[in-house]
Amino acid sequence: MRNVMEEKCTAQYIWSNIHRIEMERRRTMFFFSSLIFFLI
Repeated sequence: MRNVMEEKCTAQYIWSNIHRIEMERRRTMFFFSSLIFFLI
């Protein structure tokens, strides 16, 4: 039972990490695209 809970927590942790990385990547892409837009 405890093992299942640990697995679930690990999956949730990984998923939240992926989500956070995705948000960071999107923000970075938006920043770079706006920067390029202003430069052109």
